[in-house]
Amino acid sequence: MSSNVATKKFEVGVYNKEVRDLVKFHEHHLDLNDDWADIHRFEIKAHNEDEARSVIEQRYPPNRGYVKTDVINEGWE
Repeated sequence: MSSNVATKKFEVGVYNKEVRDLVKFHEHHLDLNDDWADIHRFEIKAHNEDEARSVIEQRYPPNRGYVKTDVINEGWE
């Protein structure tokens, strides 16, 4: 490991509520694929759960319809 500070691996689930709502009515989002109606899982390396949440929210902001479903601690990196 290249850093002196240990990190943990977290798995975070994310879907897009706007896409999910549109797909229910057989419509499509202008910018995102329909598969965003389903949960996508991302592995995040962070020092703690709050940092993992912050990282995912920067990548997938709630104000653009993204919803976190869960944050799972997978252990030390």
